[in-house]
Amino acid sequence: MKRKHFLLLFGAILLAALFLRLNAINTTEPWWDENLYTVRPYNFLESDHLSTIDQAPLYFYLADVVYKIMGLSVFSARFLSLFFGMLSIPLLYLVVREIASKEHALISSAFLAFSGFHIAYTIGDMGLAATFFILLFLYFFIKLLKTGENKYLLLCSLTAALGTLIKSYMLIFAFSCGLYFIYSLYRKGGLDASSFLKKFPLKYLIASLILFLFFVSPILIYNLLLFQEKGQMDIIFTRFFRLDESAYAGLGMPEFDVSILPGNLANMVSNYFLHHDMAIFSLAVLGMLLVAYKREGEHTSLLLLCFLLPLFFLLCSTQLPKNFVFFAPIISFFAADAVIFLSSKAAPFFKFNHLLAMLVLIVLALNLYAIISNYERSFPTVQLRDEVSKYSPQSTLFIADSRIYRGKFTFALMDRHYAETLELRYVPFAKDEANSVLTKTVFIECVPGDCGWGAGKVDATLTAEEISSLKKNLVAGKDILHNGKPYYRIYSGFLSLEPYSLSGLDYVHSFYFYPVAWKEKRLSQDNYNTENSLHSLGKIAIYLSIIAAIVLSLYSIYVFARFCKKEQTE
Repeated sequence: MKRKHFLLLFGAILLAALFLRLNAINTTEPWWDENLYTVRPYNFLESDHLSTIDQAPLYFYLADVVYKIMGLSVFSARFLSLFFGMLSIPLLYLVVREIASKEHALISSAFLAFSGFHIAYTIGDMGLAATFFILLFLYFFIKLLKTGENKYLLLCSLTAALGTLIKSYMLIFAFSCGLYFIYSLYRKGGLDASSFLKKFPLKYLIASLILFLFFVSPILIYNLLLFQEKGQMDIIFTRFFRLDESAYAGLGMPEFDVSILPGNLANMVSNYFLHHDMAIFSLAVLGMLLVAYKREGEHTSLLLLCFLLPLFFLLCSTQLPKNFVFFAPIISFFAADAVIFLSSKAAPFFKFNHLLAMLVLIVLALNLYAIISNYERSFPTVQLRDEVSKYSPQSTLFIADSRIYRGKFTFALMDRHYAETLELRYVPFAKDEANSVLTKTVFIECVPGDCGWGAGKVDATLTAEEISSLKKNLVAGKDILHNGKPYYRIYSGFLSLEPYSLSGLDYVHSFYFYPVAWKEKRLSQDNYNTENSLHSLGKIAIYLSIIAAIVLSLYSIYVFARFCKKEQTE
């Protein structure tokens, strides 16, 4: 393939991938965890937090950088997943190109571009950001194995640390690579310490360890200071040190249990991979069997190990679909391997290149059909956020029906002055009309009576009187539909309020352990004294990690562009 043709083809793949992901951004209803991961980052840079109770901190810091640049919208809330998801496509090409042919790398990237599972998680979640850093770590690790250059040892350490700061599952992939590294040394002549140190001098090993510890220090310092002051730690350390878990009971902390593996495996295969990527996943299983039995290709078994070991761990501890999106690039690689194998076996009867192209197009067409079939036709909360953005953020009071799941209306209103109907005692309704101020008020009603809580989790009678009173004083306007039926109803008008600033309402909201928009930091359940040198060191590491994450993501683009220039005409 000529370089010009390659660039045109890869450009077409990226354009198709971008279109599919942009469409997903605008047509995917926020799910429970996404509500959390889009609300918490808002003003996170001002939070003075080194980490959080349930998640590593870097994603929240990066998301707030995006909010500050782009403003708050559905697009900006999901931008990081779009950004890192798109970057993962050329990065997968680089990874595969280090261990396989140009065709194999190109097909792998095309499969990832059209992966319905990968596309479905272009949402406000750290899954695709973590996937990018896992891929980048694999790229540097393979370069380390092939060249032995110590700079790649340092880059592996840095990337592993940044990935851990986004999602702790990065450590499982790094551990898998470590096992493969030991295996590769053994295969090439044994585990002799002197030869190992000759290849990787002690000073570089120490430097890489220090680099890793420095960049993950925010998590370590956070847990140390929190434990010293309150006897608490985050979820992972709480479980590891067997501390009291009662404070985190509502989060459903996963237990490592081998007995749940069969059920989780069946659920993962049927509801996640086959549901979104039936053709690609089926081919990937064949590709894995080929690698396992034939053991062909330098370092291809590394990707098999990086699939099986983390998969075993995750299947024994979680069934959340977002935690399996890390495997989409590896599945794409093995699916490409299977397509090439099938085409080569049919070569005596068909021209190899023609058959290969036909099979790839069939797979992409099947996946595109699945993507279109799985697109959500109803996304009321996305539409609600768009409707909210039409009103002035400073002079409008929003009141949300408490029968709407708190994450949904918080996602839509987090940068506005708002109250829910269970919090109307905080709204400064005027007692004396003479000293009142007419204030634009928007009430968002849950028409079906339960908008996301689930049966039996909300008592409609608690706010029935308040809702009835509000509706009498406001005018019904737009209905936002869900599956063709009214879901949210927007009422608007003017109510008489005391002449106070509405900003006072911003200090009463919290969502999953933390204040909304970080206005009232005392609402955080993990506050500790930050006036010490350790906390300051952690803040330095955090800010450097933000810079490093941005630089490395841009560096991956540079490496891909440079690699494309080196590709010669075959």
